[in-house]
Amino acid sequence: MQSQPKTSQVGINLIFLLVITGFVFYIIEPGIFTLSFMSQNLTTLQSFKTMFISIVLEAFPFMLLGVLVSAVIQVFISEEMIQRWIPKNPVLGLLFGCLLGIVFPLCECGVIPVIRRLLAKGMPLYIGIVFILVGPIVNPIVFMAT
Repeated sequence: MQSQPKTSQVGINLIFLLVITGFVFYIIEPGIFTLSFMSQNLTTLQSFKTMFISIVLEAFPFMLLGVLVSAVIQVFISEEMIQRWIPKNPVLGLLFGCLLGIVFPLCECGVIPVIRRLLAKGMPLYIGIVFILVGPIVNPIVFMAT
């Protein structure tokens, strides 16, 4: 009986497949398709290749930064620290989530691994949602980069 793959392995395989697909589209040259009625499709394919590569190249540093920050949180921050830092009052908790969004230089690409790690460490969900919404909007580094 074969065991099911872990979800992290499935995610890694999916990302690998997307990157390989992007490189295949990047390698394909329009000269391969010589039919004249396909000229519109060639322009569309070229636009798709350009947009795909630009999105991947722009998002990759932020995703890498999010994974690194998530790893630092896992190693250096305990559940007790999270419980100590988070206010018990929900309104102050929302303000704390806003402050996290301003402090962490993460866009919507890199904030998801950090939120998952913080939620696993015991942060309330409502603070995580505020962090997801506020971070990409008010963080000055992300605002200037994107």
